[in-house]
Amino acid sequence: FLVQEEDVLDTWFSSSLWPFSTLGWPNEGAEDLKRFYPTSMLETGHDILFFWVARMIMMGQHLTGEAPFHTVYLHGLIRDEKGRKMSKTLGNVIDPLTVIEEYGTDALRFTLATGTTPGQDLNLSLEKIEASRNLVNKIWNASKFVLSCLEKLEEEGYEWNEESLSTGAGRETLPFAERWVLAELSALVEENDRAHARHDIGEAGRATYNFFWGQFADWYLEVAKTRLYSDDREEARRCMGVLLKVFLSSLRLLHPYMPFVTEEVYQVLAGSGDSIVNSRWPRPDEEADSGARASFAVFQDAVRSIRNIRAEQQVPVNKKISALLVIDDEGLRAEVASEARALEFLCKIEGLRIIERGEAEALSSEEHIETVVNDGFCVYIPLAGLVDAEQEISRLRRQATKIEKDLATLEGRLSSPSFVEKAPKKVVDETVAKRDDLAQQLSMVRGRLDVLVAA
Repeated sequence: FLVQEEDVLDTWFSSSLWPFSTLGWPNEGAEDLKRFYPTSMLETGHDILFFWVARMIMMGQHLTGEAPFHTVYLHGLIRDEKGRKMSKTLGNVIDPLTVIEEYGTDALRFTLATGTTPGQDLNLSLEKIEASRNLVNKIWNASKFVLSCLEKLEEEGYEWNEESLSTGAGRETLPFAERWVLAELSALVEENDRAHARHDIGEAGRATYNFFWGQFADWYLEVAKTRLYSDDREEARRCMGVLLKVFLSSLRLLHPYMPFVTEEVYQVLAGSGDSIVNSRWPRPDEEADSGARASFAVFQDAVRSIRNIRAEQQVPVNKKISALLVIDDEGLRAEVASEARALEFLCKIEGLRIIERGEAEALSSEEHIETVVNDGFCVYIPLAGLVDAEQEISRLRRQATKIEKDLATLEGRLSSPSFVEKAPKKVVDETVAKRDDLAQQLSMVRGRLDVLVAA
């Protein structure tokens, strides 16, 4: 016959003893108990706040005289992309082992850590994990570029160590882009420190993601190519010092979220044999050039404006164009002029000139495309040579003919009472939207044709 076991604790009752029973209690002289109790923070899900957390606090105070922790960090639940709880019945369970095999541990870890705010649930989708995997790839590709340039410089006698990178010596003599990226890094470290202090690990990770992808990789690495590939090797060495500092600091900030790829890259670059986790956490630079951040933001707007003109005019990707800049502010003009080579590289420009306002007023509006970057900063792109006029006219006429044919088809469909009355409303609305979009495209093509024919 069956006999009930007498030496049993209720599940939640035993759980409430966990913080101190695992450390040697009730032996109050146990070394582990004296050293590790009470601890500082408990991280748990909000769904067991009363079942477990409250009981641990009450039992800790009752049996030891102290609460087991002073802070409770509540994470959300992981739900599917529609916000439903995962269950085998619904068939919406995402197997972490399958995800890790396809996307990698770093990608899954980063997605879970940055996809929510404290206490909020996370709607998990494979698209989010894929975006995180793309960041891993971006880190890896950036490391390959940095390493290849570093090896070339080391063959030329370049020497460096992390101590020399952290001194900040000669910062005021650095070029515009270097002062900007160091200031952005300092601001990022401050933002990380503030976010981690309030336990907002998601915000810290998202800020680091935005900096690494949107500023470091998309902008500074591209500018750095104009230094590292130049004949001025002193300029290349100075650029590499900044590049290494920013890249290694970024790896440290990302390491809590992506431990594997950051450790691998750090080991190859630093070559010290010590783990990245033992390296010093980045510190804000009290002397960072905050003005460079504002000025470089204008520089970025100028690049975007010129790229937009290229796209609107459908200039071939590899074709170089001319550009004239008018910059009223003397300080900004000097900064942009110092990065003329980078601006030409980023926008595929040859013959870049910075002119005075009076000279710009004499330019013909029929011969130049003008765009305003901001108050006091204008860009003028000469139309001459921008595209082959005859080829462009021929292309635009073919495009207009095709649009007119497609537009006529849609107009005929919408003029048919049987279609409008019998087709689902969603289909009719989509057809109307397509017609309106084609009509707008045709208007733009005809306008462009008129300009080219008149020229």
